[in-house]
This record gives sequence, structure tokens and C-alpha cells, in this order.
Amino acid sequence: MEVLEAIKKCILEYCIETFGIPDSKATLHISPTNPNFRDTGDYSFNFNNLRKFTDLDNHYFGEKIIKESKLHDTIARFDQGSFLVSASALKTGFINIKFSDSFWIRQLQTIAENSNFTYFPKCQQKVLIEYCGPNTNKPLHIGHIRNMLLGYSVSEIFKACGYEVIKVNIYNDRGIAICKSMAAYIERGKGETPQSTGIKGDHFVGDYYVLFGKIVEEQLRHIYSIPEEVKDIYSYIGKNKEVAEQETPIFQFARELLLKWEAGDP
Repeated sequence: MEVLEAIKKCILEYCIETFGIPDSKATLHISPTNPNFRDTGDYSFNFNNLRKFTDLDNHYFGEKIIKESKLHDTIARFDQGSFLVSASALKTGFINIKFSDSFWIRQLQTIAENSNFTYFPKCQQKVLIEYCGPNTNKPLHIGHIRNMLLGYSVSEIFKACGYEVIKVNIYNDRGIAICKSMAAYIERGKGETPQSTGIKGDHFVGDYYVLFGKIVEEQLRHIYSIPEEVKDIYSYIGKNKEVAEQETPIFQFARELLLKWEAGDP
């Protein structure tokens, strides 16, 4: 901030003129005040590198800067509120300065007037961010909204950092999953549509994905002659679902649909 540079210049000029400190060796370190002592200042000015050119102790040296330099006048040019110049840390070589609330309000107002203050110069690089890629065979849910917000936020962060951002959403990703819904629809759909059933399109497709699983179980019961009282058919036949379903006619049909689709068969 401009005020920090002005304060630094004020202190250095005073020390060079008053104590004869060589201009080339006059340094003053500025840092945010330690959070444990934030009540005494927002920024701390470490004058140890200046004091070592004199025979004064830290406390007396710091007091001379506070009382004899134009420190208060310099701060007042930027902060017309009740700012604080603290001497509580002089023994360790620090002058702490706490700006008024009105000063910080003006700083925020100035920042807000510059709509591009958070943006970096363009870096001539591209980045592609793909989100949220909803499943075509299942309804949208709150998790998709989460991914949309995350993807959009990451995209805007990259844009602010100067990248050319390309946002991609794969919303028609074909695969065996959507073909399962298609197979179940062809098998049991009887020509119904979202309009005829009054069901949202994504839920309509999702319902047939669930139906596919039920048809798989029906066909496995028939293939293995599984009694109706058996609830966990996969434990009964000793195979996991992904392996067992491939033995059913409905799965073979879904696979055929996928192969035709990938081959460009309308």
C-alpha cells in the first residue's frame, strides 16, 4: 500500500538525517503484525537494522522516531481516523501501527471500484476444465450441483490468473450404462414417454436403469433356478453382480445396442 511506503520513507529519511546512517545501508522491514499482538497494530516496522548504527537502546531509539520524525503527519495524510502508533514493542525493535476502521473502509471502497483488481495479466496459456459430466442414465441430484459450483469456481480462478479457460461438459457420454436403460425400455417400455407418464426425462431414464437391474435378477433366477425366498441371489450363486449380469439375455442385448451405437447404426 502507498501508505506503508510513505511511512517507510519517512522513517528512513529521519534516521539518515538524524543519525548519519549511510543511505545505501538504511533498511526497514515491514510485515503484518504478529496475530498474537494484533490489538497493538496492523503492521510492524522493524528498525533493528537502523538502530545498530547508533549507541542507543531499542526503546530510546524507537521513541525518538515516534516523537521527532514526521511519522504521525505522514500517517494522517492517508488515515483521517483514530490511528494508533504503538510503543509496546520498542524493546524488541518494532514500531506497530494500527489504522482506523474508516481507513480500511476507504481501502475496500477503492478496491471495489476496480473491477479487475483480482485479475492477473493474461499468460498466453490455455486450460481445459471438464465438469460436471452427469450420467445420462441417472437423474440429476445435489451432488451434480456441487460439482457444477466447484467446476465453475475453479474455472473462474484460472481465468483470474490469466489463463484462457475452456469449459467442457460431457452430457452425452455413451456407454453400457445408458444402453442398459435403452434395453430395459425396449424390453418393457411399451412406447411410453416422459410426456405420457408425467415423469421428468432424467427420472424417466433412471427408472428404466433400475428396471434393468430387476430384469437381470429375474433372468438370473430363471437361469440358476433360484427359489423366490432367496433374497441375495448373487451370494447364492457365488458371483458378484458385475460378473453375473453378463450371463443374462438382457445384458447381451444392451451390449449389442452399444456396439451398434458405436458403429454409427442409427
